[in-house]
Amino acid sequence: GMADVVRETGDAGLLEACKRLWHNMATRRMYITGGIGSTSVGEAFTFDYDLPNDTMYSETCASVGLMMFAHRMLLIDEDRRYADVMEQALYNNLLSGMSQDGTRYFYVNPLEVWPEASAKSPIKKHVKPVRQKWYACACCPPNLARLLMSLGQYIYTIRSNTIYTHLYISSATTLEIDGVPITLRQTTNYPWDGIVSFSINMEQEMRMRLALRIPGWCRKARFTVNGNSVDLDSDSIVNGYAMLNRDWHSGDQVELELAMPIEVMQAH
Repeated sequence: GMADVVRETGDAGLLEACKRLWHNMATRRMYITGGIGSTSVGEAFTFDYDLPNDTMYSETCASVGLMMFAHRMLLIDEDRRYADVMEQALYNNLLSGMSQDGTRYFYVNPLEVWPEASAKSPIKKHVKPVRQKWYACACCPPNLARLLMSLGQYIYTIRSNTIYTHLYISSATTLEIDGVPITLRQTTNYPWDGIVSFSINMEQEMRMRLALRIPGWCRKARFTVNGNSVDLDSDSIVNGYAMLNRDWHSGDQVELELAMPIEVMQAH
């Protein structure tokens, strides 16, 4: 809500508060899954680096709110750190909140479960060992459904003559720059591999920038336009986005390849 007010009013003080809250949350109070909320008491944060695995709350709804916050910050300031967290929460803490057949749900998304303790311990009764059919307070199932059905609005944003790509998800969308409709079709098997293809169609030739996020975890990225390699210098990488600035024609093809070696992550 505060980020929305910033967008409407340009209030510098509120913007600074949003950035301060974001930094504290994302660097000191967030789980590796993108889950937030380390205690069931008030479904809240506690203090820096207090991230227990077995009594955590990490509510599905909280990650929905996290994605909404990240998206609003991207509309204010296109910075990779917001999109990285948005992706982290989506592929881990959010998708875990629902079974593949869409009939069972996690309200709490734990990293460690002791089934007997979940059944008998009053401090762990909120942690379920399996997804549930429904909840007396059923906020998470419809909230997750709403997010998945509106996922398209999180993929791209536009500023001036630049189309920012925040998420890599197979999709087709039509955006508009200077009154010219531009259709982008994205094809990918991400996150199972790092190859993402774009086809661009428009009514007329146009000079614009296609900004592609290079995730913070990616150490090497390769770009081609119409099959030709594109070498980008440091000036062409802005806040974690590769800026492909050129005269685009209908039918142009872009391919991004992100190196995705398997890595072991260890808590600091």
